[in-house]
Amino acid sequence: NVYYSFVFPIAMTDSMNQPIIFNSNSELETFIESSIDDCDDGSTTPLNFNTIITTGTWYVSYFYEDGDGDETSDFNGYVFTFYANGTSKVVKSAITVNGTWTTFTDSGFNYIELVYDGSDILSEIEEDWKIIEFTETLIRLKHESGGGGGTDYLNFTRN
Repeated sequence: NVYYSFVFPIAMTDSMNQPIIFNSNSELETFIESSIDDCDDGSTTPLNFNTIITTGTWYVSYFYEDGDGDETSDFNGYVFTFYANGTSKVVKSAITVNGTWTTFTDSGFNYIELVYDGSDILSEIEEDWKIIEFTETLIRLKHESGGGGGTDYLNFTRN
């Protein structure tokens, strides 16, 4: 229920990095519709979450815990590696913490569950996280506590 308005003309950049000027809502709408049509050509192969997460190393680029706010800085220096066999390793300085990860589907949503051994800070992210979005370089996760609890957010970015 939020409305936005533009003061025309407005300038944007298209997918070919070319500037475009729009003078009306209808010009902008036509451009958006054609851009969507261009993207929906079916020629791309869908990304596989397990392949993405097991490629390279990751860091926490955002962690928001309901009730406590933005706690991203708590994870500065942590490097996460996820292996295809379901194990995980987290390294900070000379300290290594081992863990596990698993994916599952519940009520039509894909989840990842993270478990780590013996680390107070990593216990903050030991949850079943709903996979909201993922690309080759970013994984966005969301955890909703049962029983009317809060909502937490966790983003991993590839190093």
